[in-house]
Amino acid sequence: MAQGDAPVPSEISDEVSDPINSTNMSTDVLSMYVPIGDDEEECEYRIRFGNQIKYITVDGGAIEQDKRSFPPDLLAALPKLPRGDWVTARIFKAANKDTLSYELSHRMLNGVNTLWHPTRIDILSLTRTICHSSWVYTVTLPPNFGAQTAILKFARFEFEVYGIEKETALYEIIQSRCPGVGPAFLGHVTEQGRAMGFLIEFLEGRWAGIEDLAKCQEAVKKLHSQGILHGDLNRYNFIVSDEGQVRLIDFADAKLNASEEDMQKEYDSLPERLVEESGLGKPITHPV
Repeated sequence: MAQGDAPVPSEISDEVSDPINSTNMSTDVLSMYVPIGDDEEECEYRIRFGNQIKYITVDGGAIEQDKRSFPPDLLAALPKLPRGDWVTARIFKAANKDTLSYELSHRMLNGVNTLWHPTRIDILSLTRTICHSSWVYTVTLPPNFGAQTAILKFARFEFEVYGIEKETALYEIIQSRCPGVGPAFLGHVTEQGRAMGFLIEFLEGRWAGIEDLAKCQEAVKKLHSQGILHGDLNRYNFIVSDEGQVRLIDFADAKLNASEEDMQKEYDSLPERLVEESGLGKPITHPV
């Protein structure tokens, strides 16, 4: 089916003799978006079947709530899905029936278009070691990229691509116009040929404190000189190296062409942010 063609509806039956989600197929739920406490909202899943990644949307009420967020139960509840080059599937209850039906689509998912760095790395070649959030990980690159440690940030689902696109474009500006303010951008992350994330340098060091105020102010001034508002200044978004170099991280909320007034407010907030001890903005880390 060509890109843009309508989904193909198929009612589930035992006619799928060799389903992609058979017991002899290596299967892993890589990402999921499951609204808490609302059985009527649809859920999104990114699932690896063998060496293919499929995106599956489950309509609200199609699968019991207690199975939606537990991968083994979810996988067992899914109907038999055919093999092939389809990209997305929607699972829903057939009209006036208790059985499930599905729609398959070959539409290519939207990806990041701002591809300014020459390096491309497939997401399945990365080894995740530490989880910071469901879309940010510390990873080890494959041997052909030096097996170095890096930070992966990616769009789990299509609705998150815009944020990755925006941050990717910001890193191009930061790396070219004020290098050293943030971590080095190492390359674009792809999935089945589509760019959907990026890798940045893993920074060794500690979080900033009030004793680092002057150097933090210097870093923020450099960022502001390019008209960029960071948008989320807190002590955990400054990394201080053993040599005393200060660099900013996490540009998810950054804004281009910011007003002088907004940038001045952000700059003036630094002393208060560097003594803040509530843990606001502190990253969550746990082994994968």
